Amino acid sequence: MRSAEREKIYKTLKLHDMWLNGEDGGGKADLSGADLRNLNLRGRNLSYVNLSGANLEGANLADANLSGANLSGAKLCGAVPANATLVGTDFTGADMTGANLFNAILRTAILRESDLSGADLTDADLSGTDLYRANFRDSLLCGAKLCDAKADKTDMRNAKLRGADLREMRLDAGNLVGADLRDANLSGAVLNETNLSGADFYKSNLRGVVFCKCDFAGADLSGVDLSGAGDLTTNRFENANLSHANLYRAELKGVDMEKANLRGARMNQANMRGIGLSGADLSGANLCDVMLEGATLRGAKLNNAELSWSNLRSIDLTDADLTCAKMVAVKLNIANLSGAVMSAVNLTSSNFTEACLGETKLNEADLHLGKFNGAIMRGADLREANMTSCDLSKTDLPGADLRGTDLTRAKFDGANLSGVIQDAGTKIDEPAHELDTGMDLIGYARNIAKICLGDGVIVTNAQPGRTYEGEIISVHESGRNKLAVMALAEDRAILHDLRDDGAISGLEEGKTATLVTDAEGYGSVKDRAAETQSHTREGMKR
Repeated sequence: MRSAEREKIYKTLKLHDMWLNGEDGGGKADLSGADLRNLNLRGRNLSYVNLSGANLEGANLADANLSGANLSGAKLCGAVPANATLVGTDFTGADMTGANLFNAILRTAILRESDLSGADLTDADLSGTDLYRANFRDSLLCGAKLCDAKADKTDMRNAKLRGADLREMRLDAGNLVGADLRDANLSGAVLNETNLSGADFYKSNLRGVVFCKCDFAGADLSGVDLSGAGDLTTNRFENANLSHANLYRAELKGVDMEKANLRGARMNQANMRGIGLSGADLSGANLCDVMLEGATLRGAKLNNAELSWSNLRSIDLTDADLTCAKMVAVKLNIANLSGAVMSAVNLTSSNFTEACLGETKLNEADLHLGKFNGAIMRGADLREANMTSCDLSKTDLPGADLRGTDLTRAKFDGANLSGVIQDAGTKIDEPAHELDTGMDLIGYARNIAKICLGDGVIVTNAQPGRTYEGEIISVHESGRNKLAVMALAEDRAILHDLRDDGAISGLEEGKTATLVTDAEGYGSVKDRAAETQSHTREGMKR
């Protein structure tokens, strides 16, 4: 800039000072479109000056007062307005890339469509500012105040907002992808349709914040308090880190939280109907008394989680890991638990009516007083489980492993127990229930040591190579199967007839019959009175 031009500008600014002081001869400065590059304006009072379209690149504006000034369309690239007062200043469309606005006061300033990318706004005060379509990409806003700012469609990608005050801020359709919001205060803020994927909210204050249709995919929300965040049902949290977050009573119905990290999170009494949590990690999470009806948790980790008294009706827990979880009195009606690992889980008094538990690992689980009516438990691992007083009526148990299982006082009416695996530790030794003729007992005698039938009748398997004689105390027919229970001197035996015609003539209650078994446990019964004989195809081994 030429010396004469510089002198002219300084003269104009001197007249402006006189105008501000009310002195005669003064005049409001109009420097619109002026070339003010690299000019030293440090500490000057430039309030209300018209600098629209001016070029202030590299200008020193430190400690200057630009309150009420018009800088719309101005160029301030590399300018230094550090500690400047910019209250109510109009920066509409201004180019402020890389500007130094450290500790600047920008309260109620207009920054619509301005470019502040890469600018340093550390500890700056932008309270109540209009940031419509402003660009803060990669800018430094650590400790800045943006209380009550209007940030519609504002771009803050990768901005550093650590410790910033964002209370009551409104951000509609904004972009905070990868932003650093650690320790920031967003209480009472409203974020609508904002992209927050990859943002870091570690230890930020989110109490009372309103998130609507926001994308938190991959965001770090570890340890945050979202208990008062209101309705979160429209947001997306896929791959987000919510470990140890507080989601007490949160509204999360239908939310996408697939592969999210919720380790140790507090989610008790939350509404999570239909939520998507497939592949999520909820290890040690508090899910007590939650509503998870119809939720999808395929392959989720829930080991050591607390789920007691929760509604898990129709939930999909296929291949989920619930090892050592606590699930007292949970509702798992019509739930899909196929392949789930539930070893050593406390499921006391839980309801599994019509649930699918195929190949589910329930070894060492506490299932006593459980209701399994109509459940499918084919191939389930129930080794050493506590199933005392369980209702297994009409349960499908073919191939289930019952070695060491305690089934004392369990109810088996109409159950399918074919091919179940047992050993000497299997306990079914207290008679309590009547035999339902609809029970499928194919292969039953080979695998169960004892079963409760009728009033005090304990049925055991006949030993191979033995001959027994006794009274037929009951005969039961079920489809192609005909079963006879004999009262023997040493013990009682249950016999199967699997002949294709399904008929055994001459076997009637009250008649005396002889049971002869071969070396492999296959046997035949001869009714001595009628002299008829039937042959069993199923062995009766202990």
